[in-house]
Amino acid sequence: MKRSLLILALLAVTASAFAAGVLINKQNTQFQIAQLRSCSYEVQITNQVAEVQVNETFVNNSNGFFYPRYYFPIPRGANATRLRWSYGDTWQEASISPVPQNPQGGPSSFPDEFVVYIQLMPVVFDVADSMAVNDSLRLELSYVMMLSYNFGSVTLNLKNDYSLLQSTPLDLQSLDVNVSSDKEILDFNILNVTASTQHTGHSASGHYSLANQPATANYACQILLSTAELGSWGLSTLLDDVPDEGAPGFFVFNLEEESLPADSTLFLRLNIVIDVSGSMTFENRLENAKTAAIYVLNHLEPEDYFNIILFDHRVRPLWDYLHSNTDSNRQAAISYIQNYEITGLNGTNLSGGLQNALYQFSPTPPGVKNCVLLLSDGQPTVGMTDTYQIINNVNQHITNYNIDPRIFCFGVGTEVNYHLLSALSQYTDGVTIFLESSEIVNTVSSFYDVMRNPLLLDPELAIVPPGITEVYPYPIPSIYGGIQYRIVGRYSTPGTYQMTISGAHQGTQLNLNYSQNLSGEEAPGLSFIPKIWAASKIDNLMVEYYSYPPNSAEAIALRDQITEISQSFGVVCIFTSFTSDPPDTDLDDVVQPVVKMPLRLLPNQPNPFNPSTLLCFEVSAELEGLAEIRIYNLKGQLVKILTVKVDGKGRYSVPWNGTDLTERSVSSGVYVYTVRFGKYLLHGKMTLAK
Repeated sequence: MKRSLLILALLAVTASAFAAGVLINKQNTQFQIAQLRSCSYEVQITNQVAEVQVNETFVNNSNGFFYPRYYFPIPRGANATRLRWSYGDTWQEASISPVPQNPQGGPSSFPDEFVVYIQLMPVVFDVADSMAVNDSLRLELSYVMMLSYNFGSVTLNLKNDYSLLQSTPLDLQSLDVNVSSDKEILDFNILNVTASTQHTGHSASGHYSLANQPATANYACQILLSTAELGSWGLSTLLDDVPDEGAPGFFVFNLEEESLPADSTLFLRLNIVIDVSGSMTFENRLENAKTAAIYVLNHLEPEDYFNIILFDHRVRPLWDYLHSNTDSNRQAAISYIQNYEITGLNGTNLSGGLQNALYQFSPTPPGVKNCVLLLSDGQPTVGMTDTYQIINNVNQHITNYNIDPRIFCFGVGTEVNYHLLSALSQYTDGVTIFLESSEIVNTVSSFYDVMRNPLLLDPELAIVPPGITEVYPYPIPSIYGGIQYRIVGRYSTPGTYQMTISGAHQGTQLNLNYSQNLSGEEAPGLSFIPKIWAASKIDNLMVEYYSYPPNSAEAIALRDQITEISQSFGVVCIFTSFTSDPPDTDLDDVVQPVVKMPLRLLPNQPNPFNPSTLLCFEVSAELEGLAEIRIYNLKGQLVKILTVKVDGKGRYSVPWNGTDLTERSVSSGVYVYTVRFGKYLLHGKMTLAK
């Protein structure tokens, strides 16, 4: 059967790497930043793996001491691997500690321009010691990430526009990029600036520098590769010194397959579910989502049924049930989409929108498939917000009603719940795609062209000869034509291995065969492969983690396993963070010597919450007595006082049911709280979302 190559626009998802971090004064309740004096970074791209090292210099241009806290807006899909700092010629390296990021103190509020620049999930690091007036501080952060590929093009976007935060010139801005590729490089450019570039055969390089000018330009590094062959490739390395007790070899294999002609006999029961919360007004997200949805409506088959479900804090279906694809129904849906306007910065009831879609499905006959096309740009903030609860409810509904849907998730921007959307699609033979607003139209429309016709369902991976272990993702997801898939694993014996991915296609068995030669030595320049493997295993375990209640024995065991992988392989995850060594200065008494506090704040569970949450902390010394928890609203008014008895080392928690001192329910919003035990004081924040 002849197959036509369709590399979807979704593979052009450009990874937004942010070049400059921000240094704030953690001792100042007002927002205060240090001046950025220089920002330079080096990028090594090997096939589609980017290793980025950012070097920045800040100066304390205030009239007093500055206590530095570093924020770096790491791009979605990247994993921070190293952070170090220097006040002079001596570098100190941060440790990866088994503590989630939970910075205490600092500004009582942040300006919008800072929030926009930093995004949702930055790296946050409290630098040891303080900066005197005119002192300089250097920071170096390293991270690794996979880049995406589309029609032979690989793009790395680098945000270097610092004008939201600073108009003062930088002493130096610089960029050095080196590229190596198994595919022939046809062209290489760095856009938006006047940079020098060159390319020859399978390598390319580029350089840019600018002195004594404000940082106002973003960069786009574009690599054009030969499309003479499919984009499958593999890399491997055999370590001399292994971080754990597993096999010493690590490999990463990217595969892409041609799409098969669409099977017109598979008809859809399709719910298009669109987030219309306030943030969808940014970057024309809603307008792009409307265009994509209308494309889908105009390309439905006559036998398809469909509905449109919009959601913010409320769920707004066009109809209460699926309607047939008639001209009048389709036009009604298009008008409903076109005429909807966002009128406020409302919350995100993602669970409500999804549940409404599932309730409209019933068991389908052969040749018909229930599908959800979900597009959202945010975290659930209204209704059910806990990741475990949302996933558990979806799975229970699917099982109870035997509806067997495929859920396809499109996450827009950097604020989305990565693990929630990934788990929803993995459990239902769907796909999750993360993209930027400008890519919504091409991505959704291109993917719709193949979504009714997966290349392989329920695929299984077989590798011979034996010797390959810990392959991820597990299980292998359903494979759709034109999408790239990454497989990672470990091995003990080098050599040539045959991979076969087999599954069902249109009722028949289909095998995809690949050959991979695994290296017998520690390959120079490929030290990122074990980190890519570790990050992939963590992602796989996170999906399993969210299938259990947060405080269950299973979830705790998985969290401990994830934390161990993070520390062993030097890959920061949501359960770990960079910390200073020695520990940071006590915020309550900066003149005291640095000591390790015997109390440590743990994240409240869940957060956001409704109606109750557990406020948690850990004691690492033999302390006894009552710990007092005080809860305040953002006006500084005391809301509640709670106590818990401390009896030695261990983890402690106290529930808060969202009531005040008079036992009345409080309103939704952000609340701050303190945990005080003797001379020790911890600070935290939480969100009540009704």
